[in-house]
Amino acid sequence: FQAALRLLASIIEVPGGLSIKGGRPSQAGVQMGAITLVDPTTGLSTMSLPDDAIDSVEVLPNPYAVEYGRFSSGLVVIQTRRAGDKWKTRLNNLDPTFRTARGTMFEIKGIGAFAPRLETGGPIVKDRLFLEQTAQFRYGTTDVPSRPEDELKTTRWFSSFTRVDWNLSPRHSIVGTGGFSPSAETWATLGTFTPPDATADIHAHVNHGGVTERALWSDTVFSETTVQVHDAQTDVDPQGPLPMQLLPETTLGNFYNTQRRSTATYQVVETIS
Repeated sequence: FQAALRLLASIIEVPGGLSIKGGRPSQAGVQMGAITLVDPTTGLSTMSLPDDAIDSVEVLPNPYAVEYGRFSSGLVVIQTRRAGDKWKTRLNNLDPTFRTARGTMFEIKGIGAFAPRLETGGPIVKDRLFLEQTAQFRYGTTDVPSRPEDELKTTRWFSSFTRVDWNLSPRHSIVGTGGFSPSAETWATLGTFTPPDATADIHAHVNHGGVTERALWSDTVFSETTVQVHDAQTDVDPQGPLPMQLLPETTLGNFYNTQRRSTATYQVVETIS
């Protein structure tokens, strides 16, 4: 998703995220349909959907239509994928990327990245009830050239997303979505002057769920009601309880504190056209 956004001329990657038309990452909004996915404490989007769950991505630069509100430098609108009329199951990206020894091309030292993903979906009741289930796992390592080769940052991330479409009648439908996304970064702050014992591990967990009801009241009146809950938790943990000592050439001891942050957003959006 973020790699696709970087292909657009108005978007560049900056520390902390993506910049749309020169704005800071915290000034850009991210929505899934009518629902915002931005963490209220940081202004950043913490939820990552599986690749196969995304049907389309649209970037609306400032200024954009007033129906979206939350005026900012730009807005990314994600539409999720609906199940088709026939059942299908796909497994993608099963081949890992290998990590080689520095200065070599063929001396394999381990797995550098691995990101398999799953998509399955179809009708539960023909023409009435549909289920789309997607999931993705990602494992990656980052080499710090100034540290020994066996000292690596590692990232483990998993995301699951479920969408259910229920056609009550030709003029009335309900869409339910939900998912969760835990992740863990080991030795996340590893660097030239920060050895493994002085690094911190970062653990995050995002849960979300929502229901959207759509009704066509007449040939000219349409309404959509969406209720959504989104919560996120982030923990920063040191490697131990020792005091942190900053020296010109290195860092001794352990990371200097423990952090816990938990946020929740409850949204109700009513649209009548």
